[in-house]
Amino acid sequence: MVVLLVPPSRRGVRLTRRSTVLFTTVTAFPSVHTAVQEYVRGVSTPGDHAQSELSSSYENAVFEQFFESLTEPRDRARLNSCRRQHASGWLLPKPFEDRIDDWFSPAEFCIAVRLRLGLPLTDVPNLCRMCWKCPVDVEGDHSLLCLSGGYRNTLHNSLRDMVFRYASMANMSPKREEVCFPGRSMRADVYIPSTVKPSGETIRPVCIDFAITHYATIKGLAASADDVAKNVNRYAESVKRTKYSAQAEAAGIDFAPAVCDTLGCFCYAGLDILRRIAMQWGRRFDLQPGRSIPIFMQRINSLIIRGVAGIALVNAVPDDDAIPSSRPVDLPLLQPPTLPEEDVAVHAIAEGWPLCTQR
Repeated sequence: MVVLLVPPSRRGVRLTRRSTVLFTTVTAFPSVHTAVQEYVRGVSTPGDHAQSELSSSYENAVFEQFFESLTEPRDRARLNSCRRQHASGWLLPKPFEDRIDDWFSPAEFCIAVRLRLGLPLTDVPNLCRMCWKCPVDVEGDHSLLCLSGGYRNTLHNSLRDMVFRYASMANMSPKREEVCFPGRSMRADVYIPSTVKPSGETIRPVCIDFAITHYATIKGLAASADDVAKNVNRYAESVKRTKYSAQAEAAGIDFAPAVCDTLGCFCYAGLDILRRIAMQWGRRFDLQPGRSIPIFMQRINSLIIRGVAGIALVNAVPDDDAIPSSRPVDLPLLQPPTLPEEDVAVHAIAEGWPLCTQR
């Protein structure tokens, strides 16, 4: 159950009619109980975001309790990826999007929700429609790892093109698939030339290399079961930097691996360069970073999750019902899960959803 605090003034708080339940709940978490007491006593001051911090402390306490109760590495790795910053962008409303091409179809949305909740995508295993060799597991792991059919390359190129487009709008003069290492044929997905700040400081050129991994690989589960973003950071360092860093340093170029998993969790280096592009893009439209970064990352996240759902959908629909993912469908296996009413809020908190439910 989610109970919201509605502060009428900075010197107090008006609780909802479920106030008894709220205090009964927060007493199980000492840190949250202390935050509630301080807020009610008026210890907070204007501008300190006390209400936000209070809600955040409650969410984190409930999540940690739920997370510690999990025993399967797959569930722990999934939740760690879901709680990463910007990984939930596709779940948020998009009032600035009026192009229907950017929307999820019903089938894509249901598959994306099932992947996020760790639910099976199909009732029984079947033969992969991409390679026509391997059996497909009900969780969809093979579908998201299969290199046949060109689906993963298409998603990779779509991500590259979107970042290139925004860097172009930000007047960063990017180049796509640029050969930027002398004497070598290796190409950067997006190359951003050096720039000079108004202060006179020169920023070195950057080459960005994108990769999308699956969180449920053997190495991924071992890395991410107890640490947020450890799997994508491991891949960025052990694979991408090992391959490109020496050549980039010799050419005087900063190398930025932008590695993301199938749940939308980006590595640290990838988030840094994407935020830099978002801030530069926002300046063109008089948007503060607090606005431009969420908008940009939400579009990036929606592109990735929709693409991942489309790939998984290839093998999720039974043979006799196989249809393109862009066409709305109404199949029992694609329906969103139903939860007992009392479990909805706790499940939403654990999955990193916004707390917007009241009862």
